[in-house]
Amino acid sequence: MPVIEFATFQASEALLANPDLALGALEILKNSQGFLGSWTGYDIDDKKTAHLVVTWDSLESHKKMQSGPSYPELAEKLRPTLGGPLTITHVEFDKDHTVAFDAPVTEILTTKLKDGKTKEELDAAIVELGAYFNATAKGIRQPQAHGAVLETPGTFNTIIGWDSLEAYTTTANAEATAPYVAKLFTVVDVKGAKIEFEKRV
Repeated sequence: MPVIEFATFQASEALLANPDLALGALEILKNSQGFLGSWTGYDIDDKKTAHLVVTWDSLESHKKMQSGPSYPELAEKLRPTLGGPLTITHVEFDKDHTVAFDAPVTEILTTKLKDGKTKEELDAAIVELGAYFNATAKGIRQPQAHGAVLETPGTFNTIIGWDSLEAYTTTANAEATAPYVAKLFTVVDVKGAKIEFEKRV
């Protein structure tokens, strides 16, 4: 099963002024064994948080790349793009992740189980929320995907593709959405982001 790498950081002023600054690093990734594709984008709300998403055929392939001869060059190419610390996590999703990342707007929900809550309770809340979205939301892409963050037990990512920011906002602000979101919040702490991704290589 493919593993999705999420690399998140504050973009440097140089990167904001010239998005092509990242192309050298992306080219190195493209030529790495096990690389299957990548997307880059910025947080819609703050416009400064950069997101790099990389699909690897396995976690082992990414680890092999990190310990290989091309990694120092990759780090050197990335350095001028960074305006702050780089956070990297990995997720194995239960459904096709490309649907969400190829959409005009991608919503990423990072959820952490509250004390005493279980993955089964989270799964049930996600299924209910997804069924509601798919039955009522205009402009949502199917399927949505869900998976555990491999580095942090009890933490999960859910990715949802939307046709537009307006489509997301209309559903998020709908009165009928509130009970489903409230149930989710009883099980997990939630951090959300909305990103406009571009498929790079």
